[in-house]
Amino acid sequence: MLWGVCVRTNVGQVPRGPSGNAAAPVPSAGPDLRFERGAASWETNAVNQSYFRSDELAPNAEGRWEVETTPFSRGPWHPDFCHAGPPSALMVRAAQELGSFPSVQRATFDVLRPIPLGALIVTVRKQSDSRSLERWEVELLSAERVCMRGTILLASSNETEGLPDPAPSPLPNDSAPLEFPFNTADESYMHVVELRAARGKIGDGDMFCWLRPSASLLAGESTLRPTDRVFVCADASSGVGARLDWKTHSFVNADLSVSLFREPEGDWLGLEAKTYAGAGGRGLTSTTLFDARGPVGACMQGLAIRRVRSK
Repeated sequence: MLWGVCVRTNVGQVPRGPSGNAAAPVPSAGPDLRFERGAASWETNAVNQSYFRSDELAPNAEGRWEVETTPFSRGPWHPDFCHAGPPSALMVRAAQELGSFPSVQRATFDVLRPIPLGALIVTVRKQSDSRSLERWEVELLSAERVCMRGTILLASSNETEGLPDPAPSPLPNDSAPLEFPFNTADESYMHVVELRAARGKIGDGDMFCWLRPSASLLAGESTLRPTDRVFVCADASSGVGARLDWKTHSFVNADLSVSLFREPEGDWLGLEAKTYAGAGGRGLTSTTLFDARGPVGACMQGLAIRRVRSK
């Protein structure tokens, strides 16, 4: 879980994309973007919010994609930087838009520096391919500086059958509503995700939680695609599995690696997250990802642990 962004547009001002042209139309969010979480609020707000806006809905033929953040990309550690979930989802989408194979086998990202407010550029290029895999290299830049770098493996599909796995329990409808303790008062990533605690509590370092984002990846889209949902949520694993008090320590993840063996179904993604912390400021969060049918993949995050200076 990482970094955050706040972009504010004056009432009556036409939103502009990074190129300076009028951005894709953004549906009205009503007089107040803050809302109470819950099933009714999720249904009402699902089409009104997005993590990014852009003049284009995909990279161009050269693999370049200019986007601009919205307030709902903002993370918990600093009001001017992004949570890494939406950017990682955007980078995966860029590879999928240009790739020939439909499914994400694995995506691994290095978070090189905080991802700042405003205009961002995604660049994507194919590194290699075979009969079953394509390997894509993706970068996310702000002001010509690389903030994230990733490698994405796209897999071909065939007619082999999957093996059944036990369904997780409890499911979202039987789990308790949850608020993250490190939420912020303004619009942010946490204001467009509904959470349900299935087992454990934040601070235990071992928790199972369901997440349901209500924002789309791009303005003008009505909902997240299944793979978008995985990456928007997966980076929150270190928050779900938090073992340290955020008031005394920061535990920003320096990387994110997600492997999938099938696409999730439904609106909810389950994170069964466990955190380990060693001496010297290094930690690890290991997470199994679920939908209502069972596991869909796994996520690993290396943590940079620091004591928070008292004010």
